Amino acid sequence: MNKIETMGINDDMFIDMRRDFDITLQRLFEKMNQAGEPEGTLTVKVKVQLLRDAKQTEENNETHVFHCPHFDITVTSSVAQKESKRHGVDMHGYELIKDKACGYLLQKVTDQMTIEDYEES
Repeated sequence: MNKIETMGINDDMFIDMRRDFDITLQRLFEKMNQAGEPEGTLTVKVKVQLLRDAKQTEENNETHVFHCPHFDITVTSSVAQKESKRHGVDMHGYELIKDKACGYLLQKVTDQMTIEDYEES
């Protein structure tokens, strides 16, 4: 009688995938810890193909055509290291004014304003 095997995540055929998952998970935690990132991603991708095969039978010399499953397994991890640069520009001493021709402008605020300055703004 031919041997029949199950195909589940806990079966021997996926032992390497489970090992790679465990190793990659530990490395992901290390990368997250080093980068100070609170979030990472672990992905297991399994591409399944049915490959055509054939075998000559001994009894009646016929060809038996069948499909065998093939699994391409990739285990990856990533840490989204966001890069940002932040700076502020304080325009203290300037007032935002609207000019009909040019739009919004900055005008230096002086201690004394003339009535013309006030009326133009």
